[in-house]
Amino acid sequence: MDFKIGSHHKARVLGYSQVDNLFSLTMNKKQIEEKFLTVDDIPIGGAVTAEVLRIVSDKGLQVKISDNFEAFVPSVHMSDIKLVYPERKFKIGGKVKGRVLRVTHHSGKVNVLVTLKKSLVNIEDEDVVGKFEDLEVGKRTPATVEKFHPGGCVVSFFGSVKAYLPNAEISETFVKRPEDHFKLNQTVKVRVLSIDPENKRVKVSCRVSDALSDTQKKAMSTLVPGKSVVSIQVVERQKDNVVVELDGSNLRGYINAGQLIDGNYEQNRAALKKQQVGATLEALVLEKNARTRIVKLTTKPSLLKAAKEGSFPTQFQDVVVSNKELHGYVKSVTSNGLFVSFGNGLTGLVLPRYASEEPIEDLTTAFFVNQSVSCYVVRIDEEKKRFLLSLKKIASNSKIEPTVNPVDPQIKTLDQFVPGVVTKAIVKSVRGTQLNMQLADNQQGRIDISQVFDSIDEIKDPKKPLAVFKNGDVLDVKIIGYHDARNYKFLPITHRKSAQIVLELSVRKSVLKDSKTFVSTSISDLSKGDEVISYINNFARGYLWVTISPSLKGKVSLMNLTNDASVFSNLEKEFPLGCVLKTKVESVDQEHNVLNLTAKDKPITSYKDISVGDIVPARVIKTRESYVLLELGEGVTASSFITDALNDYSDKLDDIFSTNDICAAKIQEIDIPNNKIHVSLRTTDAKDRYISSVDDLKKGDVVRGFIKNVGKNGLYVALSSEIHALVRVSDLSDSYLKEWKQFYRVHQPVIGKILKAEEKGKVLMTLKDSEVSGEANILKRFDEIVVGEIYEGSVRRITDFGVFVKLDGCNNIVGLCHHSEISDNKTTSDIQSIFGEGDRVKVKILALDEAKKQLSLGMKASYFSSEAKSADKEDEDGDVEMNDADSEANDSDSEDEMVSDAYANASESEDEKSNASDDEDNEEEGLSGGLSTGFDWTASILEQAKEEESSDDDELPLEGEKKKKKKRSTKVVEDKTADINTRAPQSVSDFERLLVGNPDSSILWMNYMSFQLQLSEVEKAREIAERALKTINYREEQEKLNIWIAQLNLENMFGTDDSLQEVFKKSCQYMEPFTMHQKLVAIYIASEKFTEADDLYKVMCKKFGSKHISVWVALSKFYLREITLKL
Repeated sequence: MDFKIGSHHKARVLGYSQVDNLFSLTMNKKQIEEKFLTVDDIPIGGAVTAEVLRIVSDKGLQVKISDNFEAFVPSVHMSDIKLVYPERKFKIGGKVKGRVLRVTHHSGKVNVLVTLKKSLVNIEDEDVVGKFEDLEVGKRTPATVEKFHPGGCVVSFFGSVKAYLPNAEISETFVKRPEDHFKLNQTVKVRVLSIDPENKRVKVSCRVSDALSDTQKKAMSTLVPGKSVVSIQVVERQKDNVVVELDGSNLRGYINAGQLIDGNYEQNRAALKKQQVGATLEALVLEKNARTRIVKLTTKPSLLKAAKEGSFPTQFQDVVVSNKELHGYVKSVTSNGLFVSFGNGLTGLVLPRYASEEPIEDLTTAFFVNQSVSCYVVRIDEEKKRFLLSLKKIASNSKIEPTVNPVDPQIKTLDQFVPGVVTKAIVKSVRGTQLNMQLADNQQGRIDISQVFDSIDEIKDPKKPLAVFKNGDVLDVKIIGYHDARNYKFLPITHRKSAQIVLELSVRKSVLKDSKTFVSTSISDLSKGDEVISYINNFARGYLWVTISPSLKGKVSLMNLTNDASVFSNLEKEFPLGCVLKTKVESVDQEHNVLNLTAKDKPITSYKDISVGDIVPARVIKTRESYVLLELGEGVTASSFITDALNDYSDKLDDIFSTNDICAAKIQEIDIPNNKIHVSLRTTDAKDRYISSVDDLKKGDVVRGFIKNVGKNGLYVALSSEIHALVRVSDLSDSYLKEWKQFYRVHQPVIGKILKAEEKGKVLMTLKDSEVSGEANILKRFDEIVVGEIYEGSVRRITDFGVFVKLDGCNNIVGLCHHSEISDNKTTSDIQSIFGEGDRVKVKILALDEAKKQLSLGMKASYFSSEAKSADKEDEDGDVEMNDADSEANDSDSEDEMVSDAYANASESEDEKSNASDDEDNEEEGLSGGLSTGFDWTASILEQAKEEESSDDDELPLEGEKKKKKKRSTKVVEDKTADINTRAPQSVSDFERLLVGNPDSSILWMNYMSFQLQLSEVEKAREIAERALKTINYREEQEKLNIWIAQLNLENMFGTDDSLQEVFKKSCQYMEPFTMHQKLVAIYIASEKFTEADDLYKVMCKKFGSKHISVWVALSKFYLREITLKL
């Protein structure tokens, strides 16, 4: 090719350099014409032509795409059917068509997977789903079954896109186990039902349609189970079912294999195999489910004939004890007998003795599910709504039963009690919603409260309408039907089915006079806006259920009960059972035969219906830490801030308020521009007073509030939704808190004292116990301190020449403990390794300087011993030692000046100190200083924690280094006395309080463990470690690692080899195993268990030697140092 300046050539971009701002090009003709230049150019789901390179036995095919890229075809994607001999279908060098299934990147290696399934290769490009954004609700596309779950299966598309297919969406038929319907890696056509972009979740369906058309809805409503005989067409034949469509509506249904004919099991299976797609059949609707859109049908001739003759029972009222033969089918076979079903799921039981003329030991050998049977009703249980059947024909033994002591002498037999008869009955008991009546000794009845009064004007006491009746009253009654005592339902039938039947009666004047057959008010008689008289029946789930007629119920939401919110404080007293309400129909629920009613005169539909100061009913929608969200009416919501919702600030919102609770809400503010409403839920007996403005506050008031924000200047406390107070760092506590932020959290309740309340935004408050409890005057002043007194205090500052300690119970008094007064042993120069700021110590007053307001303190153990010398002697000795130490410390500058400067620095305000320490914390390691417990194992943990941050994970600790650390730690322990180690916190309650504020701090948990070990409570220390692992957030891996190391140290020192190994194995399950092996070998070396360390090193070499060279290096160094020590 001739390249000249100015000549034009065809080129392809290979890359771009941002540094040089240049494109890399190629003019190679082969590369220009190549379809895919890099792997990234291959589109997911794209159609490709590949060349077979080799056949990998039982794994798949190795193929080449575009002569440049190798790809792999898994065995499950070589074909839609399983290939036993793939070498017969594929030849090396042969060309195959496929689609790119997915491209994965692992350890710098790119793997391309290709599918050769025709069901995936032959789809249209627009049906390919290669990324999550390609999904659309309603889209139909093929997917591959990847995994089975009890409730469904996981299917995958191209790329890494997956979806969930529930059992209910697998087929129009009932699917119990998805593996019975699908095979693993089978390709199925699915339709996208829902997409959750935030959680990357997709739900799909194999069903044809998710919703019914208007025609289908109408057809579904006209289907009557057990009565409707329809024409159907076979659309699919499955393993155990036949999927069909109803002519004229395209409604889907199914026929079980055993529901095809009346023959035996084998004959039904043979009939299933004969079913042809497109065949037209006549079928009877057995059951329908409007929610799942499933219609169950049968083509059994015996059931079709019974349905056409009207002898196929579909409800309990159709069942009568008689010699009449009924046709049904076996629903299930159990040891208790056969359950025989009829239309609409109506089921009866055939006991074993009624199943056959000859005894049968195992019913399952003689009967099968869906078998056709002929039976007879032998017994009916009206109360429990059950009936027994017999497959044997029984003789009739029924006879007319006479009445016993009838109230109406004209009634001689029980069969005279039929609907429409007017007779007499006596009141046996008066209930809230009904009168229990007796018509004879052997005949009971009842009068529903809706059948007592014709109008609300007849009721004298609206709360107790039936109070006008008393036991023994004889009333003229009319029989209007029968009552189902079990389900509390009215049965409008015209014949008796049992001698124990309960009669439904009426004493309404209009009913008694009417000669026509009584017709109970039904849901079809009412429409929206109609007024009805309702009687309270019961309360449940935020609703008040009412009785309108014996056969019709309604529900009134407590939100729609009344405009008077005060009644909700004692709802059951204001609205007792039987109370009459004048209600209006809001909507009609035909499916559940329930009316939705309202008893409100003026419902709340917008903010215009309420005014500030109104008290209205409100329903709790949800609770959060700082507010409650409520519903005032349909589409009208309000919020209540925590100070406006709680009567007692020590309570929690979710403990007081639950979802759907009804409470009284007072309108505080209506923010029309932002469409927000603020309400108060407080009652008159609130424990914490409400603060509406700064004028409600004055200096000295003790109030409670909730922390709204934790800032660097202090805490911002919400006293109400509008009023906030600032608590400066210096006003947080009487004690010095270095890490004060860990003790406070947002929404935490606090109690404080108002220091200043001038105007909004300028309210100051203190949380100091001495101020809040009014005991500030008991704090000692400097002139009240006496030489020889013993105090406890907190380390305020550490210098080269001593430690400054803030004394407890004193008014901000700080003293100096010279380094020579710290220990009875030889003076130590490494004070920083012993103390940390905030440590708790015990000190003795050795001397004081009234003029300079300075104290000289001592921490020697001998000062606190019972054998110590007199206080004066100690003071003199202390002064001498102090002076000696002073002469040693002074090189060029006067130590008096240094001490004065140090005193000035140590006495600076706590808030300045705290702010300064925030910056210092980032530079100081300070871990061991915060954990002065006297136990070497704890310090070792912290050293390991610091190493974890500063060293490589693969670097193993060496024996010599560990020995040095151990010696240093041992020296510190020896230099500490029991009194020096008295540090805050000092009790179980102190630790528990701190852990509430900082549950993820491993340092705090390990301090707690060490505290228990000081008390010889080894078992409790173990329990605390277990608590820590469960409490610390799973994201805090380093904090959890520290606890695991602490447990290993604990078991190494106080446990057995078995307990140590048990903890170690458990830690390897939760943490990175290599890291835990590192930590344990370090613990062995530090505790001079060299044999165990050697064994563990060998294990590490086998497990991790191939990946971590540092294991071999560390083992070599370990052996070298061991040899050196022996020499």
